[in-house]
Amino acid sequence: MTAVLLLQVASTWAMVGIIWVIQVLQYPQLADVPAASFPEFERQHQRRIALVLALFAPIEIVTALWLFLDPGGIPRWMPLVGGLLLAGIWISTALFYAPIHGSLTDGFDPALHRSLVRWNWARTAAWSLRGMLVLAMVASLL
Repeated sequence: MTAVLLLQVASTWAMVGIIWVIQVLQYPQLADVPAASFPEFERQHQRRIALVLALFAPIEIVTALWLFLDPGGIPRWMPLVGGLLLAGIWISTALFYAPIHGSLTDGFDPALHRSLVRWNWARTAAWSLRGMLVLAMVASLL
């Protein structure tokens, strides 16, 4: 159980760091990319971020499921809330954020960009809450 929880903490906090860099640095800078090179820039962003996510996201998802099914000494509500946050993050990514990125491969659209930056705060907040929650899970075992 300790190894699973430690993997959960590490992968979740990696994702928290990634989402904050995207929210504060990457997404705002999309507006500064020259129009002629924007479609290729967006494609490269999607390809490269997928590589980063491929490392941490599966670990976070699997360990979240593991802790939900077998919380050990962790209060049951913690993995449940953590799992709901994670489900919301990935469902919104698939249904909202990924389609915006898909549309941006056609070229920069200021309205889509504003929507992406504005609404990504919800994902940033959700992952940040997950980060605090996994630390609370550790604290619950001390």
